[in-house]
Amino acid sequence: MVARLTSFLIMSFVEARRIVNRDIRANWCHVGIDPGKSGGIAWIVSDTCQAAKMPETERGLYELLRELAEGPTVVTVEKQWARPGMDKVEKATEISKGKGEGQFRGSVSNATLMQNYGTILGILASLCVEPILVAPLRWQNRLNCRTRGDKNITKAKAIELFPGTKVFHWNADAYLLAHYGRLYG
Repeated sequence: MVARLTSFLIMSFVEARRIVNRDIRANWCHVGIDPGKSGGIAWIVSDTCQAAKMPETERGLYELLRELAEGPTVVTVEKQWARPGMDKVEKATEISKGKGEGQFRGSVSNATLMQNYGTILGILASLCVEPILVAPLRWQNRLNCRTRGDKNITKAKAIELFPGTKVFHWNADAYLLAHYGRLYG
């Protein structure tokens, strides 16, 4: 009898804490960052969502992230990694289909992507913000928008989740990353 009552109280406490945390986080700023050069940064506060293209300078990126991190903030960044020979082997880095199949992003593009990724992580560290790093397959599977290289899938999902918001290819992933952080952060 005591064991049942104790487990009921524990479950009730855990459930109550989850509900309270959800309500508290409703007014937090949820930021999603697609670190590519043509990526974007999106943020959701309550039911208002906005996005900006990835700033061209590190100073511009710092200023934007500093402004977003002024209050309670959850930042979700698409995790990036590089492996030797990635520019020749990895099918996931294939250039858009309009340029022909079998063409891959070169080592300069990979270097630029990794530089942006490192800059973002460095700026967030300087602002004392610990980001949620999430692999593309993980957030795409959780949000039911697995692209397999087709950016129109994430764009359609972002339009579905954020009606009335102007969604483009450059900001779709960022909106979805912010939404992922809001749900699972």
